Amino acid sequence: MNGKAWLAGLVGLALIAAVGCGSPAAPQTAGNAGGSGTAGSSSGGMGYGPEYGGYGSGGTSGGSGGAPAGTSEGGATSSNSSEATGTSPSQGGSTSEPAGATASETAGPQTVDVDLYEFKIEIGGTEVDHDGTVTVPAGRVTFAIKNEGGATHAFEIKGDGIDVKTKSLGPGDTDTLTVDLKPGKYEIWCPVGHHRDLGMQGVITVQ
Repeated sequence: MNGKAWLAGLVGLALIAAVGCGSPAAPQTAGNAGGSGTAGSSSGGMGYGPEYGGYGSGGTSGGSGGAPAGTSEGGATSSNSSEATGTSPSQGGSTSEPAGATASETAGPQTVDVDLYEFKIEIGGTEVDHDGTVTVPAGRVTFAIKNEGGATHAFEIKGDGIDVKTKSLGPGDTDTLTVDLKPGKYEIWCPVGHHRDLGMQGVITVQ
């Protein structure tokens, strides 16, 4: 047999072997999930050998029913995932608010300044008249009295069951009177000597 005949025989044998084995299947996508998984089950698909793009597997682990599994193309290995990652709000724990005061304290007396002169009385810098134009807040009030004159004076208030007065105050002396005042009209004056007749008197309105 010459060389050409021998080469032709080898080619023919190769063709017969190829037909017998069948044509290679087209490369398949590696890592396609095999069907829908149920919770707690594991399923997956499988690719072919290295000659068709590499071996790869993919699937779900504990996936929810009906959810498509992740796929892997061209031999890349797919990563298994049971759940999508994310941050969910914390449940069952409420944030405590800073504790405030448990009870409001009772407000103290309101202070009203009283100045004594010859011969007048001023409250909050305003001279008291007989018409009650000077007003004082109702409730618990502390009168802070100071003798701004050159003679001895005192302070007295009367009305709605109240009749109280300070001690006699020399020039520059001070004293206080704390009373509970209801809304209404109250008389005030200096009880020393004839000072009331000399003009150290008036009416205040409590409201």
